[in-house]
Amino acid sequence: MNTFTHIHSDPDVYSIPVPFPNYATSETNCYLIQQDGETLVVDVGAPSAVGRTMLEGALHDLKADPQHTSFFLTHFHMDHVGLLDEVANPSQTVYLSHVDFGRMQRSLYDPWVDQLYKRMLSEGCPAHYRSIIAETRQADRFDADIHMLSFVGEGDSIAVGSATFDVFEVGGHTPGHLALLHRPSGMLFSGDHVLFVISPGVDLQPDRTDSMETYLQSLEKVRNLPYRQLLHSHGPLWNNVEERIDWLAHHHVQRAASALSVIEATPGLSGEELTRLLSWNVPHKTWDDIAPAQQRYISGEGIVILDYLCGLGDIKRTADDMGINRYYAQRAGADSRIAALLAQASQRLENTKV
Repeated sequence: MNTFTHIHSDPDVYSIPVPFPNYATSETNCYLIQQDGETLVVDVGAPSAVGRTMLEGALHDLKADPQHTSFFLTHFHMDHVGLLDEVANPSQTVYLSHVDFGRMQRSLYDPWVDQLYKRMLSEGCPAHYRSIIAETRQADRFDADIHMLSFVGEGDSIAVGSATFDVFEVGGHTPGHLALLHRPSGMLFSGDHVLFVISPGVDLQPDRTDSMETYLQSLEKVRNLPYRQLLHSHGPLWNNVEERIDWLAHHHVQRAASALSVIEATPGLSGEELTRLLSWNVPHKTWDDIAPAQQRYISGEGIVILDYLCGLGDIKRTADDMGINRYYAQRAGADSRIAALLAQASQRLENTKV
């Protein structure tokens, strides 16, 4: 029984659903591209014996020549890179982002963990987040020493036989997230940048404060690309991509506007206090019902929103006597920049729906 689905010809493209149990999705859509005897695998999925069997079985059944097979990683999360050490041999090229690779390398060392932990601690987050951060860094990685790495970025292209794929940087979900565009067909391999079953999270980075702005800019970039089909990483494929892009932009801007409203109503909240007052799309009634690892990611995205509002000049951050950041509105209501951005996002979404 085949574990893959043929979704395009010339070049041939196959979807391989590698298992990834999660609260909103059960698998990662990995893709296998073939043309003129060459094969490119886009993402490899989460580590598991079943997933490895599925991916290696697809490569075998589709007669992928190991000497002419390479790999492309959209970004460095466990459900996208987890099987790389098992399925890619040392002679096969792995195309990847130097930005995400640098983050992975830094995360292997305690100073990176301490830097991220201290940032979260300064927002009033609980002390047990440090162990979660330390555990996560072990999952979102692979052994760089056993692979032939080729760094690619904006303006580069990858050839699979006679087919050419252009590389685009679409940071936000991770700082170095990449996408691949096949211009003749309009296929865009977009990883987790635009999803339909869930809203992609935006990573908190210890060394930058522009993650949300970067993600929104990347959404706009993808919206303007000449794509005709979006091949994303989770859930069934959909056609109304432009509307989804506009919905995601509106969703993130609206949540930031909600955060400003909470800060206006309750000045002096810490980042963690603010985060717990916002609405999050999780299947739980209370904060305490959420798994600790997911709490840590939600807290991180709450901080990303606060960084975004600070960057807009709508709020200010002031450390109290204990070193905990407290937040106060600088511009309120209709006078805020986020209000204007929300109005624009709302209008665009309405226009897209028409």
